[in-house]
Amino acid sequence: MKKFTFAAIAAVAAVMYSCGNGAPKANLRSDVDTVSYAIGMAQT
Repeated sequence: MKKFTFAAIAAVAAVMYSCGNGAPKANLRSDVDTVSYAIGMAQT
């Protein structure tokens, strides 16, 4: 049970560390780019 707990804590720490940078900024030049980006974000 101790191995499972340690593995779970390590996995959560790894996930939180990898998500620290945030999403990159998108270069939206036109309305079509904006709508396409919004649709893609809604589907993810």
